[in-house]
Amino acid sequence: MPRSGPSLADRGLLAAAAAAGFPVSPTQLERWRALGLVPRNVRRGRGRGRGTTSEVPPDALPQLLRVASAARQGRALVPEPVFTRLLAGMRVSDDEVRTAVARQLRRFMRSRGLDRSGDAGWQTRYERVRRTVRGSRRGWRPPLTLTELLAGQREPVLTEEEGRARREAALVYAHAFAGDVDGFSGEEWARASTAVNDKRTAAEVDQTVAEVRAQELAGIDPVAQVVGMIAFPRLLEVVAALDVAQLRRAIIVLKLVDGGHAALAVQQFHARIRREVPRAADWDHHLPPLLRRDPDLERLRAHPLWETFGQGASPTEQHANALVAALAVVLAGDLERLDEVEDYLDLLCDVTGMQR
Repeated sequence: MPRSGPSLADRGLLAAAAAAGFPVSPTQLERWRALGLVPRNVRRGRGRGRGTTSEVPPDALPQLLRVASAARQGRALVPEPVFTRLLAGMRVSDDEVRTAVARQLRRFMRSRGLDRSGDAGWQTRYERVRRTVRGSRRGWRPPLTLTELLAGQREPVLTEEEGRARREAALVYAHAFAGDVDGFSGEEWARASTAVNDKRTAAEVDQTVAEVRAQELAGIDPVAQVVGMIAFPRLLEVVAALDVAQLRRAIIVLKLVDGGHAALAVQQFHARIRREVPRAADWDHHLPPLLRRDPDLERLRAHPLWETFGQGASPTEQHANALVAALAVVLAGDLERLDEVEDYLDLLCDVTGMQR
């Protein structure tokens, strides 16, 4: 901070923050600017040799109020990951967005052996899948899905045969994510893609396999097509060339969908308690109005993307951001699909009462 004190523009900014209930000192303002949390003033020439003047950017006051509010509540001023800062409306550079997406993809690749190639990579992925999708005498139950969470009940454990099919499917997906075109065949991919959908009948599975074989006879390589779409090494390459504005948009939409599903789960749990516990409504005042809402799940189930979100297994906290990163890269390159997800988000907000 110059020894002469804050500029006229800064004094106006600090006065506006104080009027909003968040007094900020000139030293705090300069420190937060150095961290990139609050934008610096824009210098403009006065013309005809009369020097320069500084102007406060339009987004400076909202940013300053967010940072000051976080500081007052004792929260980290630079919350990690970068996705959280984007969602909070904080200033994030294009390089930070690209770096954060790439970092999340690389972390997931290392955790699942997707960064290794050849026989060693195949064996590593095999061991990771075997440890993750374990069977037992009682069978194996897949991770909890959103549909199960909202219904308040789990699906039965898988039989030994079903569990084996899931493990084989998980291994095929791991090879596809690694970009290993030699790790699986077209028929194995067809069976893997149907094994994760319990609603597919045996006849439908056979039909899918037959379609893949027909593609191969026609000179089309389904394995290369799949790897080209979902391989994490390819997604890493794509990040550098994507429109960052669309990448930001995709990340924010996906994080808001996650938040909407969390609110939906609490609302549905609350609605179930009110139905099943005598005088439960007497305790309603302990919950915020948003969480006391009774959501209309049928409206969500009618949306084409409900099957995608409702049947998807809930990722661990460790991998939730990696999933957002991967999906954001795909959506940023497919704006029509991104529009569909935004449409789903609009409906989710309407059903839950959540504000975007």
